[in-house]
Amino acid sequence: PHRTLLLVGRHRILPPSTTTISESAMSLVKALGNGSQRSVIAADAVAQAEAAVRSRPGFGGVSAQLGFETINRLRPGFLERHVHAMLPDMARAVEPHWEAGRSAGGERAHLVANAHVVTKDLLAVADAYVADATDRKAIAVYNQLRPRATRRIAEQMPRIAEFFERHTPPTGLVG
Repeated sequence: PHRTLLLVGRHRILPPSTTTISESAMSLVKALGNGSQRSVIAADAVAQAEAAVRSRPGFGGVSAQLGFETINRLRPGFLERHVHAMLPDMARAVEPHWEAGRSAGGERAHLVANAHVVTKDLLAVADAYVADATDRKAIAVYNQLRPRATRRIAEQMPRIAEFFERHTPPTGLVG
């Protein structure tokens, strides 16, 4: 089915696959609205990304680790800046799935069981940011990694679900 592009800030993204979300369930998005909480959450997101790269086995893992070290050396703070910028839109992409899991009685299990759909929504956010990017080298690296991103991110869905659980306060406690 065709989905209409949404404008988020200056970024064009596809709406999440599940589009109904109650205001009370948007607790991660609300938490990201608090500057000090956002900094803590973004730092944890960066740490999780680094851990995901370090946990990759074999030659592909070594290659990913070297690439990660190179980008950190050539462009200090690159990952932190981009995670901080994309995190609210990423949270908006995941939260409908999180709420569907809440309704079904298991948020984490729902994200893991629907990893490919959640991944598609996360990649729609990343693709929109890249579409507006101007850093040719970063765009080239992204385009080189993008064909494998769906599988790699889906494989990390348990880690993403744990991250989301850690930073999603119970309904009604944020605000």
